Amino acid sequence: MIMRSTLLSAFLLASVLLASCGSYTDVYDTWANPNYVGHKWNKLVVVAMAKDPLNKVKVESEVVKALKGKGIDAVSISTIVSIESYDANSDGVIDDPNAISKLVQKIKSDGVDGAIMITLKGIDKKETYNPPTATTVPVGGYYGGYYGAGGYPYYNHYYASYQTVYTPGSTTTTTSIVLETKLYDLTDEKADACWIGRSSTTDPTSVTDLAQTFSSALVYKMSSDGVLNKK
Repeated sequence: MIMRSTLLSAFLLASVLLASCGSYTDVYDTWANPNYVGHKWNKLVVVAMAKDPLNKVKVESEVVKALKGKGIDAVSISTIVSIESYDANSDGVIDDPNAISKLVQKIKSDGVDGAIMITLKGIDKKETYNPPTATTVPVGGYYGGYYGAGGYPYYNHYYASYQTVYTPGSTTTTTSIVLETKLYDLTDEKADACWIGRSSTTDPTSVTDLAQTFSSALVYKMSSDGVLNKK
């Protein structure tokens, strides 16, 4: 019974630790335009290029929420123009690059002076082999001696032994979602990107989990790099 309780406690502890390990986003390989002198944004529009419209809206909404949390006014492009107006076939690519100028004019009429463009660059999967392990678990209890009145022992002795628990080998698959984010100053006639960053989100449990983890890490990194100045 004691050994069963010990093993159950170890299992519950491992379950809690695994449950607490959520997805993680690393923003890396960032670049800032050396000609960019800084801009105090009036409003940023967030554009996530995705094949699934629902996934697109989730990512945009979470980034907007994270930006507003930093005091930056922001809006999802999905609330300004329809997806069909620039990605009619939902392939995650702007249909007509020549129509971008018209799209920008429409966005700017809503008071937007900057754009954050997010695109999927790849999904990486990595398999890791975990070799079998053997763990020694203590198993113990008490026994009494010299029983007196009422059946209670005058003294107790503790005895201990050990049980070896074997865990077979297994393979763990790690999935990483790689996104590229570009920040554009729409008041600049050249419309060059003023900041670019790549991110990798490891083992998201859902699109919502990906969007929340990614948006938090992205906005934190952009703020640290000094490209999110508010008016």
